Amino acid sequence: MGYRGGPRSQGRAGGPPKRCESEEETNEQKKTSNALLNIYRLFKGGNYDEALKAAMEYTTSQSRSNFRKIYEMIIRTLEPIRRGKNIDDGVKNKILLELTKIDITIEYQKNRSVLEEDIADSLKGALAEVRSYLKENKFDDARKAAEALELALNAVLAYKIARNR
Repeated sequence: MGYRGGPRSQGRAGGPPKRCESEEETNEQKKTSNALLNIYRLFKGGNYDEALKAAMEYTTSQSRSNFRKIYEMIIRTLEPIRRGKNIDDGVKNKILLELTKIDITIEYQKNRSVLEEDIADSLKGALAEVRSYLKENKFDDARKAAEALELALNAVLAYKIARNR
């Protein structure tokens, strides 16, 4: 109702000043950006040793409990794809709906800082690939992507997140 705040600072217009980042810091951010997605793609491409090495080198401070919730949702939804059992239009639409719900949940958890940005963005990218394969009725590709995503999640969980206490 009343005026809140004081006179506006004359020194800046629009927001906080940009932070000057060192070249090393910028390179480190690029290196870890979508790192989980890269691990997924290595598994998907059959580069298992490289994928495991990347999982061991992955850096995260993600808590187990917050990761576990999303992990279980994804694994449960990918199960029918991995099994490759009768994926008719009804089952396909149900899976697509669940994958969409997971995507929304991941974005929500990212915005609440419950999931780290790299993990959230990587998961969303991998799930988008699975959804696109399903939409195009490329069930072998969807199964391969689902298996790769499960391997990536298990590797990161085992090598990094389970160690975070």
